[in-house]
Amino acid sequence: MIQIKRNILLTTKLLLIAILVASCATSTKTSKDKDKDKKKNYPSYLHEIQGLVIEEHEADWYREQYEGWLEQAEKNPKDEYAWRNCFRAKDYEIRYSNNYNYNYANSVKRGLLEKMGKSIPDTYTYYICASQVFQNDQQGGITYAHKAYELIPKNKSLFDYDHWFYFLKTYGDKNDFSNFAKDYYDSGLYSEELLQFNLNELNCMENDGIFVGEGDASVGPKWLLQEGKGIHRDKLVICYSYMAIPEYCQSIYKELGIGDAPVLPEPKGYEDYERNRQYLINDIVVKSGRKLYFSKYNPDYCYTFWNNRGSLYDIGLIYQDSPDGPIDIYKEQERFFNSTDFSYLDKPLKKDAWAADCRSSSYMPSCFWQLMLKYKEDGDTANYQKIHKMMEKAVNRIPDKKIREMGQKYLDFNDHPYASQ
Repeated sequence: MIQIKRNILLTTKLLLIAILVASCATSTKTSKDKDKDKKKNYPSYLHEIQGLVIEEHEADWYREQYEGWLEQAEKNPKDEYAWRNCFRAKDYEIRYSNNYNYNYANSVKRGLLEKMGKSIPDTYTYYICASQVFQNDQQGGITYAHKAYELIPKNKSLFDYDHWFYFLKTYGDKNDFSNFAKDYYDSGLYSEELLQFNLNELNCMENDGIFVGEGDASVGPKWLLQEGKGIHRDKLVICYSYMAIPEYCQSIYKELGIGDAPVLPEPKGYEDYERNRQYLINDIVVKSGRKLYFSKYNPDYCYTFWNNRGSLYDIGLIYQDSPDGPIDIYKEQERFFNSTDFSYLDKPLKKDAWAADCRSSSYMPSCFWQLMLKYKEDGDTANYQKIHKMMEKAVNRIPDKKIREMGQKYLDFNDHPYASQ
């Protein structure tokens, strides 16, 4: 059984970030879940509440799901599956409402947890939900998480794998995390599409490079490839949000052998948080002498330091930082376009493809577009059409109409006669 480090002094920030990541983690139905749905004979309008990497919905949709799952849970109070979906639906409904308020959200979820405690106390589902409700309690949240972990199902679903994958990354022993990641990868439950997209990004980095991503679609799959498949382990993949966690930063400094992480002044506001994170990332790069890369799909605030310095360059699938001088982006984009495996784009995405699969495909028109327009200006029709065809295939294969239209808008912009000006 995997042993979790219990002697860590957990801070409020550490627990909050870990739970937020876990609550956004992916989940999908295994055959066992589908059999359970059929056996329980749930109404057809009810769906398993899946993570944002899988599905994206509006607050009203989650509200309807919450009401429906609550009705099912009250009909059968011992139904953990109904309670879990009820809790997750309420969490997402509140999170996507226009007037989000943390205190209100916590109060509502505590009330729901009290109902669960009367119906399914001392259960896996109850303890997982309790660990989120008490996330600001330095000891309470982690205590519930440990209790949930002791009850983890033997036959784990994707929800189980993903939840504990992030938990062990934050709190677990390095070997425990690696073993769990290997088991997760071997399960075959994770999206092959998203893994390939992330593999292509890693392939654009030099050996020992540092990659910074924000979000479980650009960080988790890389950790899974490194630990589960055993590739690109020379590279350091940093979760931007985690740079606010002293223990996480210290583990990076220790792993790289570059001394101790500097202790920075306590942030007084949002800008201080971002400034501290970016200072630490740059300090790691300078002291380690490694090259720095970023996901192109991070929020803008992740790049402030490097944008202000003017050292960030688009090399196709990712950004590269080059403080020592400019990069010939046309040369680099050409190199990576010709060496990247885009064959997976030849296959249409399935109707039930993950939202992240659709989005990663819609991102393709934002890659290599500078190179494509240069070919156009140079009259290199063959190479222009080669890139354009890749972009078209990527957009046309998307089953989700809204996401496909988003990709099409960028593709249309690339085709505009003034796009290169």
